[in-house]
Amino acid sequence: MSSFCETSESFALQVTSDNLTPEIPHGSIIIVDPAQTVRNNDFAVVKVSGRIELGRIFQKGKTWQLATSNHPPHSRFDMNVTDVLGRVVKCLDSKRNLIRDFG
Repeated sequence: MSSFCETSESFALQVTSDNLTPEIPHGSIIIVDPAQTVRNNDFAVVKVSGRIELGRIFQKGKTWQLATSNHPPHSRFDMNVTDVLGRVVKCLDSKRNLIRDFG
């Protein structure tokens, strides 16, 4: 397990970019669950090249990719599913009101 998250308990992160709007707006708080299985098209927090990235997971054949933007140009990183630190399950505004439940 990564040193970023020492347990399988959910954790929260604040989003510092607007790359994934409208689904995940700048300044929102995401709840990440390491125990959830990621599926194609899920939002996830991933460790890529030593950096923590937030994006949408895509599977192309046997290859997994992380898209870190909803806007052109779409930044994509090849990755392993073992690099996933957790699946985004909720997005909250700065007052902790639910914006979106990703289930």
